[in-house]
Amino acid sequence: MCVIILNYKRGEWNMTEDNEIISRNIKAVRAQRGYTQGQVANMLNISVPTYIRMENNPLELKFVKIKELAKV
Repeated sequence: MCVIILNYKRGEWNMTEDNEIISRNIKAVRAQRGYTQGQVANMLNISVPTYIRMENNPLELKFVKIKELAKV
């Protein structure tokens, strides 16, 4: 799962907008690959509620999980 992460405008990072973009991209790629949230959670060895929080608020993602998510 590969996701475009950053949104740089006028010399500033827009974290709110970045967060929304990352969230949409994670959901879109998961859906394109035909995975449920539960399946991805199992692949990452985390609970479904934890995965849902990560998907809805990518700023909570830890680097280790980002690397694992990219492999899905």
